[in-house]
Amino acid sequence: TTLFRSGARTTSYVGVIRNLRNLQRRYLAQLEHDPDLALEIRRRIAENELIYALLHGCAIRTCRVKLKALSKLTFADMNRKAQFSLIYARGALARGHRRAARQSALTVETELGRSPKTRKSPEAQQWLAVARALLDSIDKIG
Repeated sequence: TTLFRSGARTTSYVGVIRNLRNLQRRYLAQLEHDPDLALEIRRRIAENELIYALLHGCAIRTCRVKLKALSKLTFADMNRKAQFSLIYARGALARGHRRAARQSALTVETELGRSPKTRKSPEAQQWLAVARALLDSIDKIG
């Protein structure tokens, strides 16, 4: 497994995921009477699992599984969905998976482009611009 270096410590991907899941278990045990906050904890852990899968150079299949797990938890808002879909797209492109990257970026562009909320949200407009720039980059590659 590829290793992630943080200062003097080196932690394997499996170790990072184990630590994240232990952290999640501890927090969820304390939040059994607050399902909304518990859902937010699950979302943040799932987001971190996706990011660490990308950072550790995991197979695109593993990264896709992490993105799907995150999607099943639903996103707090469209901006969060765009952010993590585009993080995945950039990771897929970096691994040479142009089609997966294009599909993810295209989904963001389509969803944000159709949403009337995008016109009112500078953040959504920014994510839309990022998606379009990524699509342009992908198209120029081949």
